[in-house]
Amino acid sequence: MKIVSSLLAGVLLLGATPLHAANVMMDLLDRFNVIAGDYKAGNETEGSAFVYGTYKPTAGRARFGFNDGQVGNDREATLWLNNGVGNGNATTLLSGSVVSRTDVNSGRFTLNGNAPGTPGITTGETAWSNALSSVGLTSVNNLTGMLALASRQWSQLAASSTGSAPGNGSYTINAVSTTIDGHQVAVFNVSGDVLFGQNNGFDRLELNLNGAQTILINVSGTDITIAKNFTNGFTNNEKKILFNFYEATSLTVNRNVRGGIFAPFANVNQVNTNLDGTVVAASLNQTAEIHNERFDGYLPFSTTIPEPTTALLAVAGLAIALRRKR
Repeated sequence: MKIVSSLLAGVLLLGATPLHAANVMMDLLDRFNVIAGDYKAGNETEGSAFVYGTYKPTAGRARFGFNDGQVGNDREATLWLNNGVGNGNATTLLSGSVVSRTDVNSGRFTLNGNAPGTPGITTGETAWSNALSSVGLTSVNNLTGMLALASRQWSQLAASSTGSAPGNGSYTINAVSTTIDGHQVAVFNVSGDVLFGQNNGFDRLELNLNGAQTILINVSGTDITIAKNFTNGFTNNEKKILFNFYEATSLTVNRNVRGGIFAPFANVNQVNTNLDGTVVAASLNQTAEIHNERFDGYLPFSTTIPEPTTALLAVAGLAIALRRKR
């Protein structure tokens, strides 16, 4: 019976040896303020970038302010390139270094600011594998799979917070924390239409943090345009906030977003307004600054395959019984 076979297969899968992993997602978000597939860099990025697709700098505009122009942390402040540079344009580095899986022309990178000499460029499969290993990854597919899994896991966390529009031109998110792994995490679930719709009676978003250490805002919807201002509560708390666009395939940013954007399936188009926070995207078209406000909150992430529960063991017993009756 096909049903019996499916049940047994599911039980066997869940009963497989657990795959334990550290919270590599938090480490990645702390390490890079941009993680993107194809990345059209068109302004300054104040931090490190992991480009797992193709990097395409805009002539005269692509600029990385690694480590805020300081030299001492160049090994951490890096531009990681899976497919090298996709055009002939140059990139200005204030400091930092480049790691590329494929060969790149050193002439494509010029140094400016406090960094002396020429940029450090390391290329080749070995260098790339070593870089991936340093952040707990084995391949680009491993990365994209983890991004998808994290977005899904976070979208399924139980909501603890609520939002309302009091009629004063704002929409206020009232954070209520729950304890997750010892961290105070507030989870808010909302549709893109409610939060960013053009005819919903408000033009700004506000946040009551209420002592929360992490704010997760799960936003549903596939095609979203952000055209709201971010004011009270969002300002100066950007590192604690992450918007999880878990369904989005297209995301247009028309305002200065204060908080991280986690949109692993979306083509993100930044329209001449700065971003204060981490950006994760399937592709990113940058036209304004991305500031180094890397997400330093906490969200649970696991690649562990759970052990079979009593209910699943009962299903397995049922499947065997059905087979014996045949």
